[in-house]
Amino acid sequence: MEGGKITLNLTGGTTGMQILVETLAHKARLCGARVERLYLVDRRSQREQQAHPWVEGEIYRLGSSMERDEEE
Repeated sequence: MEGGKITLNLTGGTTGMQILVETLAHKARLCGARVERLYLVDRRSQREQQAHPWVEGEIYRLGSSMERDEEE
């Protein structure tokens, strides 16, 4: 069975949440899904972000992998 593509946003959250997301990504790769990891950066001040929260930030892609789990 061939899996699709899953995109993970690694921005924010608790350590536990990030561990959970990476664990789910591992399981998805084992099922044949391609997993793309990314994080978002907003370089504006906290005040500016609070005043105007719906401004798109920068996206940094960490790449796609199916191979990562095979190497571990």
